[in-house]
Amino acid sequence: MKIKSTVLLRKETVNHYEKTGKPPSKKWVSEHSGEIHKRQFNTVGELNAYNMGLSDMSGYDDFNVLPTCIKKDDCSNCSIWRSVTGKGNHFHYCPVCGKQLKEKPQIEFSSVTFQNRIYPTRTIDVPGYMDGAVISVEELNEFIHENEGKLTGNDAANLEAIDNSIFFYVNKKSLSLPDNKLARLVIKNLGGK
Repeated sequence: MKIKSTVLLRKETVNHYEKTGKPPSKKWVSEHSGEIHKRQFNTVGELNAYNMGLSDMSGYDDFNVLPTCIKKDDCSNCSIWRSVTGKGNHFHYCPVCGKQLKEKPQIEFSSVTFQNRIYPTRTIDVPGYMDGAVISVEELNEFIHENEGKLTGNDAANLEAIDNSIFFYVNKKSLSLPDNKLARLVIKNLGGK
């Protein structure tokens, strides 16, 4: 769980917030000797300890900790429910922990490098035989086929090892698809349904 909070320090800054209902701009803060700080905490206990420290602190006329934004970590069921969340589907929250699932899952990319050329890859996380499959871009596949038989020694061995580590090649745009859509695309191109 991540807890994000905005802290207003000094009387002028707090008064501005109380009058307008909005934190002041950076320009306003610099002109009026106020202070605004963004803080992130891992637990509610850390946030409470920080607030107690502010209360005990001397040297500031006033402070205000604005309402916090809490981001929960996924529970063990979130990914299952996220996979059925989509257009026309009403499962926008994990029924186990209550976390909102509508947000896009983060896609992590890696890369392979050969002869100073970098090609993006990613490992897909889907149930079944494609779980852990490494997918890369068609440009890498084209480079491999153009250089088959032309390289010798370590270069040839390294290029063969790279090719053997890649399950399938797709265009750059498709590499950014969510795991389940990318897996369906690969299966379709392999002749599956």
